[in-house]
Amino acid sequence: MLFLSSEEYVGNAGNIRVLSRQPQLDYPEHCHDFSELVLVSSGSGTHIVNGKQSLLLPNSVSCISEKDYHQFTDNKDVYLVNVLYSKRDLHINQRCVQVIEQLEQQTRQFFITHDAFQPLFQLAQSIEREQETGFKNGDVMITLLFEQLLLSIDRLDARMLENSPMMNAIVYLSNHYMEPDLSVGAVCEQFSIAAKSLGKEITRLTGMSTNKFINHLRIRHAMRELALGESVTEVAFNCGYTDSNYFSSKFKAVTGATPTGYLKQLQLQR
Repeated sequence: MLFLSSEEYVGNAGNIRVLSRQPQLDYPEHCHDFSELVLVSSGSGTHIVNGKQSLLLPNSVSCISEKDYHQFTDNKDVYLVNVLYSKRDLHINQRCVQVIEQLEQQTRQFFITHDAFQPLFQLAQSIEREQETGFKNGDVMITLLFEQLLLSIDRLDARMLENSPMMNAIVYLSNHYMEPDLSVGAVCEQFSIAAKSLGKEITRLTGMSTNKFINHLRIRHAMRELALGESVTEVAFNCGYTDSNYFSSKFKAVTGATPTGYLKQLQLQR
């Protein structure tokens, strides 16, 4: 696993740094001795944190601590900013410390409205501009902007969360894709949306149909389980397939190899 050091990636006196990724390319599994906020402004992809899949979608905020490991895959036109911070010698207001603790231990990821997201994104961009100018007292300004970003996140309330039926349905699918009896029709009925509308939105975000999107999530999960030594039959069942032959065909459609062929590839790489 790759290890990224704060000395290389954060590296300034204030222990805070913003890095824009336009676009964010796929990045292998890695860990680091700093924490980060990930603010996604556009595009879509898969963000795997501590082995658990989640979606990269516009107007989302994620928090990755120095204890986590993660990777980015299947990114499609993802634009984001990473707000890196090293908690060693990080001199910020005590309330801001509590916000960080809550983000790292409880909140993790949330989706907010575009109007609520933009001020957060602009604060992150202001930090980036400040670190590039080299003006007098820049480290103090960066710390103040970082505190403002944290307090702005803390001020978010239920009215600012992205609770549209469409978004809730997509998030539901991304959290329940492993269930063998998952029904797109039932999900649409649950959130009072049309299957056609859901399909259009998923295609807009990911370039895939609804069924291909679900299958893609399942196969990505299967790839990780196979790499950990689970049997093909167990993996198929764990990922929502009741027929291992059907699972193999779907696996090949996504990866270009059968599960056993994929395992052989892994062995050759080791």
